[in-house]
Amino acid sequence: MPGMRSSWLGLALSFVALGVGCGEKKSSKRSHSDDLEPEASSVVSAAPSKDAQCNTFIQTINEGSKPVKEFDAKGDLEEQAKNLDTFEKKIAALTLQDAELKKAADGYRKMITDMAKLSRDLKNVDDKTDLNAIEKRSNDLSKTESDLVDKVNAYCRR
Repeated sequence: MPGMRSSWLGLALSFVALGVGCGEKKSSKRSHSDDLEPEASSVVSAAPSKDAQCNTFIQTINEGSKPVKEFDAKGDLEEQAKNLDTFEKKIAALTLQDAELKKAADGYRKMITDMAKLSRDLKNVDDKTDLNAIEKRSNDLSKTESDLVDKVNAYCRR
């Protein structure tokens, strides 16, 4: 798939490396969701076509991830979590009739909710925090995002 494959979830590692809230640079990492590729809709019917639903879902993901891509490691982690909460609600508001896309949207919503929790947990990092556990959660979320994007793109290309 074209485009950058790194995920903004890797930022959790940046938090740890920068001492959480002590960083000085904005991340230029792009979300794997940048790789979502809308398809042209060609069928008109009473119910939205698969292509139309794919485009709606992909557009929502791409638009919702904009504030996340501009995340500042020394910024307000609670604000970041709130942005993720808003993003999750936008996905929840989608009216998807296609079973595969509904499943993907549910998976993406869960991942976004887990990301918001990770952001809030990062806010409370101290000397007793298990940084390996945070790194694992971040890596797991990054892989989940990558897998979901790949599945949506493959499904929407069929």
